[in-house]
Amino acid sequence: MTSADIRKLRIASASGAVTDRRHGFADLAKNEDIQFIVGDWMSEYNMTTRGGGKVGSSGASDEFEVSFLEALFPALPHLASRKIKVAVNAGASDTKKLHDVVVNKIQELGLDLKVAWVGGDEVFDIVTEAVRNGTEFKSLTTG
Repeated sequence: MTSADIRKLRIASASGAVTDRRHGFADLAKNEDIQFIVGDWMSEYNMTTRGGGKVGSSGASDEFEVSFLEALFPALPHLASRKIKVAVNAGASDTKKLHDVVVNKIQELGLDLKVAWVGGDEVFDIVTEAVRNGTEFKSLTTG
């Protein structure tokens, strides 16, 4: 294989917690020579907050990390025009709901982007049913 056959891939990371700057994601999409952006918006705080938001909400709250949307939405036109791919962990306890919000925004902007989501590790319904059936859950810290 000659050096002409080697294609360089440039991957950037734009992870975020609720206290991180929001414009970094869009800055990468607009200004950097990259093909991929990866990120993780699921700190322990984010996961606990989003999971707790489901308790008694009947699905009315956002069970995904909203700060991800604040970072993503300004980047969408640049992602589309520069064909940058994104892989993030921002779905918290409702990856499908986050998918739907992102798809709706993309359609609203008239952009040509594909969005996928991964599910399968959600246990909220199983735990809720167990509590309803009388199962006790003990704290690992306090017993």
